Parts: sequence; C-alpha cells; structure tokens
Amino acid sequence: MTNLRASWRPSGAGTDGTVMVTHRYDPVAEIGVGGMGAVVLARAFSGPSAGEHVAMKRLLPHLAQEPEVLKAFLDEVYVISALHHPHIVESLDWGEDSNGRFLVMQFVPGDSLRALVHAREAAQSPLPIDFIAEVVACAALGLHAAHTVEAEGRRLGIVHQDVSPANVLVGYDGAVKVIDFGVARILSRDEDSNAQTIRGKFGYMSPEQIRGMPLDHRSDLFSLGVVLWEALTLCRLYQARDEFEVARMVINEDPVSPSELRGDIPPELERIVQRCLSKSTELRYADGRELARDLEPFRPEFSQRAERVASITRASMPERFQWIESVTQRKVKLVGRTTEPGDAPQRVRRVTSSNKLPAANADGSVPAFATANEQAPAPHSIAAQPAPHLIAAPIAQPQSYPAQPAQPSSAVAPQPSSAVATQGPKPHAPRLPPTKSSSSVALRVVALVLVALIALAIGLALGSR
Repeated sequence: MTNLRASWRPSGAGTDGTVMVTHRYDPVAEIGVGGMGAVVLARAFSGPSAGEHVAMKRLLPHLAQEPEVLKAFLDEVYVISALHHPHIVESLDWGEDSNGRFLVMQFVPGDSLRALVHAREAAQSPLPIDFIAEVVACAALGLHAAHTVEAEGRRLGIVHQDVSPANVLVGYDGAVKVIDFGVARILSRDEDSNAQTIRGKFGYMSPEQIRGMPLDHRSDLFSLGVVLWEALTLCRLYQARDEFEVARMVINEDPVSPSELRGDIPPELERIVQRCLSKSTELRYADGRELARDLEPFRPEFSQRAERVASITRASMPERFQWIESVTQRKVKLVGRTTEPGDAPQRVRRVTSSNKLPAANADGSVPAFATANEQAPAPHSIAAQPAPHLIAAPIAQPQSYPAQPAQPSSAVAPQPSSAVATQGPKPHAPRLPPTKSSSSVALRVVALVLVALIALAIGLALGSR
C-alpha cells in the first residue's frame, strides 16, 4: 500500500521531500503551550494570507527530532490538509524556518470549550442548553467529515482519538471548530491497523479505546458524549485519584444522569447523552450527522446560530475577547452560517509534484510559496503580553500507554454508512487566456503595414543607386 503520509509535501518542498526555509510569518504573541509544542499568533506578510492573522503550531526544539513526535506532527499535517469543512480548523501552510518545523492554520478568535466551561463554573452560571446543543452539533458534523473523507477513491477512516473540550474551539465570531488531529488514527493505513498504543486522555476515551481494541468512528462519538455531559453539568464525568481508576470507571460504571446535577435538562436531551455514552458501539449513534439531527430541536434558529454562539462566548470571557481585539487591532466580526453541511460529497485535493500542500484559498487556487532563496524581512520578536485564558489551539501532549492485544470484537466493527462526507471547497474555474479587443488588433495591423511600406521604400532607394 502507498504510504499516504510520504506523498504529502510542504510548501517549497524539494522532490526528495526536504523542507525549504520560509520567512513569511511575523509572530505576534504566544497563544498556547503544551507538552509537544506551542501555538503562536502570527501575521502573514506575503503569500495568499498576506495581512491576515494565522495560528502557527510549532514543535518544541527538544522534541523536534523525536521519531514519535515527528510522526504525530506529519500525521496531523496530512489529516488536517485533507479536511475542508466549516467545523474543522483549516490548514494553510507548513514548512520549516530558523525556529524549526511549523504548521500554519486559520486563526479563529476564540477559546476552547474547556476554557469556556471553566469560566462559567467559576461564575456559577450554567451554559444555555441551546448554546451547548449548537456547539456539540457543529463538532459532530466536523467529526463526521473527518470520519467519511476519501482520498484516491477510498475512505481514509480517520478517528480523532482525542475529542475533548480542549479540542473544540468556540469563536467570538460564532465559529465552532474541531482542532488538534495530532494523535488521529488513519485506519486505512497498514501501519496503524495493529497499533498497540493508546493515545488520548483517559477521561474522554471510549471503553474500546482504553482496552486497546479496534476502533471506528463511534469511539469519537462516545468522547463527544462526554463533552456534551460536561458542558451541561460543568463537572467532570470521569474523575478519580489516578488514571487507572478513571479507566475502570469508563469501562465498568454507568454515567450519572446529567439531570441529577441540572434540573432543566429535557428528557429527550438526556436520552441523547445516554445514547452517546453507551458502552456498546452498536447502541451509539451511527455517525455524527445522526447525532446532529437529534440535537436539532435544541439548537437556536438557523439564522441566529452564529450570533447566539458569539454572544454567549463573548459574555462569558470578556477579558479574553478584549485581548483578542487589542492584539489583532481588529474588530471581531460575526461569521454567519451558510448552508448546513452534510449532503454533498467532500472533495479532497490529491497532492502531486506540482501541487504540494493544498492551501485554503476561497477560490481553491494554490499560491506561490516562499523558497530558501527568497529574501524576506526578518520577523519581529514575539510580544511579551500574556493572553488571559488563551488556548486558541490547545496542544497539550496526550497520554500514551501500551495496550494489551485484544481480540477484535464484532461490537466495534466498522459501521457501514450510506452517508457521504460533507461539502468541500468549490473547484476554481479554469483560467482562460485574455481576449484581445478589436481596436488593439486594428492598431497592430496598421503598424505592420507601415513597417512593410518603409522597408519597401528603403529597398527601392538602395536599388536605384
């Protein structure tokens, strides 16, 4: 089988896969630090994103050459570059400069659902149910796009493996994005088919993930059910003194009904939570789109969804919102929903030698990338001003534990689904040669005639001598 990751190249990459150096991003402020890397808010001063703010994810220098860390980084580049969906953060570029390897993603002015839950917990103010339903439904649709994406005519079988409140980004502009595919598993790849490593956070893992059993997309839906439970109650669902006790609770104990901690939860919403958290994969939702459909009655009116998300998020974290506007020196504008994704197949650009890494241009075009020979101004130093509660793209290193081999279970066999991936970017129209106006053609004809007459006159004069 073709090594899918090896077929992807960074911007400015050579034919042998070497990474060229680029200096097109001016760091503004550090917006997140984790065990594997850091996320920096930067401003692009050349290329297709010139003048825009982007989020740069960098490997920490002492981990940059670690094989497992580098593999996780390259896997994330591959996965996120293959996904184009309104509820998944877009990749724009990746490469290497004097500070090491980086992945450039769209900057969403906002914070993680985890930070938002913590803020509401401190204020002792529960999140509105319609807000929670909207955020979780959007995350479910984003995960559905990842689960069903295809490349080269086959489904990749991407499982996020690390769905948690920290990896659901909620924007002050109303956007909801799933982020951090750093430990995602690609089921279609031979090297992952018999993987014996558990990656993720125990409190959000599915029972089959903790057991080290074969996974499918329904494992992510269990994790999203934990996110839904915690957003409703502002409490941790699985919490104990050590991780082994947490794992035992996930495998053996039935979750507490969220209505025991919050009295205004409708019975139908509680049924949705319980179905997500079923120990049996067969009893869970078939896919993320089905979950989003069940949440539809609890979501705001379609025309008000982005405004509702933005208003609740801004009111919950005013200091963070003010910091975003001050550091970017721009007003955060509302980004409305377009059409509800889920009915059209998603297009995935295949990487070739002439089309390195797909960029997130609106027209689908691939920009010219910087190379090692390109001269660019040196970036300024990172601003020292800390961000309040800033976790724009959390990258905390998830736990990795060796798993005991387990016999495949029919309960976790991949569920066939007639649902297709969601709509991707529109193909750009072919560029046509410019047309010539009739006046310009006439002028050229006259000029040619004059040149011919002058040449004839000169020839006659020379002949008469």
